[in-house]
Order: sequence, then structure tokens, then C-alpha cells
Amino acid sequence: MSKPLYPCSQANLYETCRLIVKSALSILADLTAFKPKYTQAFFDQLSDKIEAADMLPDLAARQSLSKRLDLDLQAARDKIIVKFAMLQSYIDECFTGGDVKFMYAEAGAARIAKVKKDNWTEMTQLMSSVLLFFDNHSAVLLANKNMPTVFETDFRTLIAEAKSINNDLDAAEKAAREKRDEKIDANNDIFTTVSGV
Repeated sequence: MSKPLYPCSQANLYETCRLIVKSALSILADLTAFKPKYTQAFFDQLSDKIEAADMLPDLAARQSLSKRLDLDLQAARDKIIVKFAMLQSYIDECFTGGDVKFMYAEAGAARIAKVKKDNWTEMTQLMSSVLLFFDNHSAVLLANKNMPTVFETDFRTLIAEAKSINNDLDAAEKAAREKRDEKIDANNDIFTTVSGV
């Protein structure tokens, strides 16, 4: 992870660097006489680097996709919680006595409280538990028409969508971190160059 070398905001960095370039160009002949590397081309290239760094996506732009996907994941989580409550009602109808408690546990009921608090690890475990529960008890749930035949398919589809959204979110967050580092590295480069002038 890149760390900024500049002790100011990015906006102040760009403005300060532009002012330094402008000032340097106003005394270019003296600067070139002092150090021959300080030419019009040097400062044109530096100006291009400043503009390029400024044009890289800012924090809001980098996080935009992640924020949208996070909202989508929360919506999927809420739907899964509702579906799980429906599954519990089917368990209530299909099992009796102490079996109900064990079936709730097997389906992942103990995880619901943490899932409601956006705990993705618990959400992943809940989804795995639900899928395994269907694998083991689907026939019992469907017997006597206690559970609609489409319920399991709909729940499995919802779980697959949630996993897909989470994978997209992970990728978007990784890309945002990479873009952050790219911007900081570009800023560090112009800061270092301007500091040497």
C-alpha cells in the first residue's frame, strides 16, 4: 500500500505544483543557467504529470462501484433473511418437538443475528448451511405440500446471486485500492520532482 509523501491535500498539491511550474517558467533562463536540466521540455513534462495525476479517479470515483455493490449485497442479505424465516416456518410444519430446534440449528439459525449486523463470514456460513439443509431434508420439506416446490430453487438462486455480488464487491474493492495506490504514486512522483526544483 502506497503512502503519501506530501504533507497536504491532493488539491493543494496540484495547485502548489502548478504555481511552482508557473514561477519556474517565469525565470526559466536563470534556472537553465543554474541547472541545464531545467528546460522548457522538463517543465512541460512536469505539467503533463501534474495534470495526469489530477485526472486519476478521486476517492468518490474509486469507491462508487463498491458502494453500489455493497448496497446490492445488503439487499440480497435482507432477502435471504426473509427467505430463512420462511424456511423456519416450513421446518415448524415438517418436524415436531425437539427436532425443530435441531433442524433450526442445522439450517443455520444461530447465525441470523450476526448476519443482520452485516457479518459476511456468518452470511457465507448461513448460506452453506441452508444449501446443505436442502440437500439433506428437501424431500421432507416438500412432503404433504408443506413447502412450495419453487422455494428451494428460488433460495438457491438468491444465494448464488449473493455470492456473485460478494465476488464482484471483492474485485471492486481490490481495484479501488490499486487505483488509490496509482494516484498516490503519481502524486509522490510530482511531489518529489517539484521538491527538487
